[in-house]
Amino acid sequence: MIHIPAFVDTKDIIVNLLYEDKKSFLTINRLQELLDFIYIKLSSENKLDDYQISFHVNFDAIVRTVVYNDQIFELDIDDKTIILLKGTTDLEEDVHDSCKLDNTLLSIVREFVEVSLVV
Repeated sequence: MIHIPAFVDTKDIIVNLLYEDKKSFLTINRLQELLDFIYIKLSSENKLDDYQISFHVNFDAIVRTVVYNDQIFELDIDDKTIILLKGTTDLEEDVHDSCKLDNTLLSIVREFVEVSLVV
């Protein structure tokens, strides 16, 4: 039987982190920290092969993600910040619902938010 890893879009990770953080912006450094955290967690659980995720933030890829999703995001190039156009209070359920992560990844994002609040 052929194993096909689940593709995880950067947009889905960004939307879920913004949703869990209850913020309307995200620095590219924070996104990289989350991707590093996801990598460590999946690796420790021997689940890396279950997902197809880019674990390195490539600025050009982030620009493409923002451009392709310009109804959701904008990019402040000077501050290297991804901004949610409507703000977190207006993060419409259909946007969040369309960017659902599976339970494993969602729990990792939530743990990342909790850990980063403590630090």
